This record gives sequence, C-alpha cells and structure tokens, in this order.
Amino acid sequence: MNHLTTAVNKTVIITGGSTGLGFHTARHLAAHYPGWHIIIANRSVSAGQEAVQSIRQQTPTASIEALALDLGSLAHVRAFAAALIDRKLPPIHVLICNAGLQMVTDSRTVDGFETTFGVNHLGHYLLTQLLLPHLVAPARIINVSSGTHFSSADGGAAEKGGMPDPAYTTAQAAAFPPPVNGGDMQFIGRQRYSTSKLANLWHTYELVRRLAKDTHLPRPITVNAFDPGLMPGTGLARDYSPVMSWMWESVLPRIPALARLVFRAEPTPMPVSGANLARLAVDPAWEGVTGQYVQGAQAVPSSPASHDERVAYELWESSKALVKLTPGEMALA
Repeated sequence: MNHLTTAVNKTVIITGGSTGLGFHTARHLAAHYPGWHIIIANRSVSAGQEAVQSIRQQTPTASIEALALDLGSLAHVRAFAAALIDRKLPPIHVLICNAGLQMVTDSRTVDGFETTFGVNHLGHYLLTQLLLPHLVAPARIINVSSGTHFSSADGGAAEKGGMPDPAYTTAQAAAFPPPVNGGDMQFIGRQRYSTSKLANLWHTYELVRRLAKDTHLPRPITVNAFDPGLMPGTGLARDYSPVMSWMWESVLPRIPALARLVFRAEPTPMPVSGANLARLAVDPAWEGVTGQYVQGAQAVPSSPASHDERVAYELWESSKALVKLTPGEMALA
C-alpha cells in the first residue's frame, strides 16, 4: 500500500470512484479528511489509477489507491471482498455504494442478470453482505440513489428529470426480464434505471430494519441513501447514441440552462454533490443518523413506494437467492 502514514487510521471504500460523483467524493475526502485511506473500487483498473494520480496532484499527501471491482460479476465481487479482507488495511469504517449504470441496450451481466439491475442493486447487495462483518464501528453505509425513484403521482417531477416512473414487480422479474422485441429500448432502459434506484432505497431501509434486530455485528452501523441531484457529465449516458452521449458528457455540463430545459430539473455541479456525499460519509455532523434519504445536504422524505416493507422484504430475500448467498456469507438473517 502506498502513501500511508501513521495518521491514517480509517478506510473508506467508494465503488465507481474513477469518474463523476465518486471521483469528486474521493477528491473532497482526500483534500479535507486526511485521516482516511481511500479505496476507489472500479471496473477499469487504468481509469482508477488515473483518478488516483489526478487526486494526488491536488493533494500529494492523499492516502488513496485504486482496486479492481466488477459489480457485474458475482465471482469478481466475492474475490474483491476476500482480497480486501485479507489485506492489512486501516479499519474499514465506510462503504459508499456509488457505482451505477443506465443501459439502453438489452444487456446482460456474466451471470445473466439484466445489467442495470445486476450492477446497481445485486452487485452492491452482495458486496454489502460480504463486508458487513468486517466493518469497524462506528461504521456507515451509503447507497447512492436518485430522485428518479419517485413516481409522477408523488409530485416528484422536479427530482425525476423527465425519467420514466419505476416499474417493479419482483426481483426475479427485474433480474431476468424477457427479451425486448420491437419495444422502445431507450424508454425501457431508462425505466430500468429508475427501478434500480428505487431498489437502492428498499435495500437501504430493509438493511436498517435488520441491523436493528441484529445482536452480533458491531455497533453502530448507520445506513443512509443519497440523492446527488441531476449531474450531466457523470458517464451515465455511455450506452446512449454517440450524439446523446456527447451532449450529456460535454455540452450539458457547460450549459446549465440547456440542462434545465431538457430535463426540467436544476443541475447540480459534481464538486458540490461530491462534497455533500463525502460529508455524509465521514463528517461528525452525520454521526448516528440512519435510515434517511439525503438530498444534497439535508434529509428529505423519499417516495411513499420506497417505504413499502413488504416489497423491501421480497427484494432482500429474492436478492439473497439470486446472488446465491451461502450460510457462511449471511451476516444478517
């Protein structure tokens, strides 16, 4: 491990930290919280290493490294967790489940799951289960969700940014949807993204409930969801057409008025959202806060659907079966 000093005594893991929100979160942590060792867990090793070098240019004393993690492969998630646990790291206090995809092609992971649901929910569900016993209290888990989880009927149009309403029946159906034949794949892909962000909230709240009943894991472990707002330039549009991807990545971040016109929502600069997420992850101001949906810098109500305990229970139990969680991996009943 490089650049560790005796002053570094805590570890924070950020999935998908090489670009967008994750990168700006890591950069803020490095600049303002020197007691932390930062792990960028990213599918692309080279992109992760480039992010590390960029952050070190700004903060040369940063304790930071990049490790390979492919959330689209259950085997890779398990290998990543095992390797992480075997390393002599400063105690792991924070897990930020940030990585996310928005696929508008009918894509599948190596395990056969629909890719958006497989990465945004199932990969993070498994990673959280595997790392739970190895978190050191006081510990924090943050699931990055989105205002797209609202339905139009909730009055959340400003948060949705024009995205379709979520459409969830069961985890099995979300993981293995039928092939798309002749449908509007772009609409379906965007709806799958909204649905995965609602699943992030069900996962958050169900984890809070199960931790409250658990008597074996270290205390306290707080769990919250974070909504970074509309952030053009994050890489979410990588699966779109070249023109639309270019607009999202290069044009809209530079012309906020155009982003407001297109998405009917106010864009948030990535450095601002990254700073807000970094504070939620490690700042003493959020100590002891759990079970909240944090939008920007404050806790706000999430959608009524996100509080459906019956659906959250089904999602948890079905996810446990889908990722083939073994008895030895089950940190929580």
